Amino acid sequence: MPFVFVDGLRTFYESIGRGHPILFIHGSAGNHSVWRYQFDYFGERYRAITIDLMGHGKSEISTPTSQISINRYADFVNSFLEVLNIEKLTLVGQSLGGAVCIQFCLNFTQKVECLGLVNTGAKLGVDPRLLSMLRKNIREALKTGFENILGQKHEETDTRDASWVMKEILTTNPTIGLADFEACNKFDSREQLSQISKPTLIVGGSEDMLTPPWFQQYLHEKIENSTLKIIDGVGHLSMTEKPEKFNTILFEFLESHL
Repeated sequence: MPFVFVDGLRTFYESIGRGHPILFIHGSAGNHSVWRYQFDYFGERYRAITIDLMGHGKSEISTPTSQISINRYADFVNSFLEVLNIEKLTLVGQSLGGAVCIQFCLNFTQKVECLGLVNTGAKLGVDPRLLSMLRKNIREALKTGFENILGQKHEETDTRDASWVMKEILTTNPTIGLADFEACNKFDSREQLSQISKPTLIVGGSEDMLTPPWFQQYLHEKIENSTLKIIDGVGHLSMTEKPEKFNTILFEFLESHL
């Protein structure tokens, strides 16, 4: 289990394979494990890297939760890449992780080869009712709302049952999880989106209630060099609900642009 020190913080990550590096970034209250169906798959052709953002999973944090923001996470990712001596890469992020990818590309354009934006949006305003519930009791709010995270059930693959994701989310310190949602609520990149010119894959789920398909359509309209894919029957966790479909989409995109 590799650790590195990023800005003085013990940070957990996993890396497999060789070649062009792809960093997968998890969403709110998540950790590196949400990419379990992508890690080995993409490690066969590329260098696949997953990370626990500061305060998540096995990674330490010193930043006060009141100072957590998407921009702070983007800076943290940059520091992480400097430690690993990675000068250019592809970033793939889901939900909050997608926002981090957008912000990173805006801040450090020269370091980005391609972007993968998964179940995310240019503005991630959280429904006021949900935010109120999260502030009162984040664990109960997440448990109650988990069914809304997933799309409709399908028999075609048993990996559609992503209940293990909730187990992982519930291991996250509640104050960190809440800070993530607060950071998402403040994130708004709409005025800067047109600055992104890197090849960008945008993936959404037809049943996603948190970042519905029109979020991804907006990204596609504003990012000129982008490809849009909406996976049918999938909710907010495209990469775990239909991993084979997701992996095929991402692989074909990378093969076309790298």
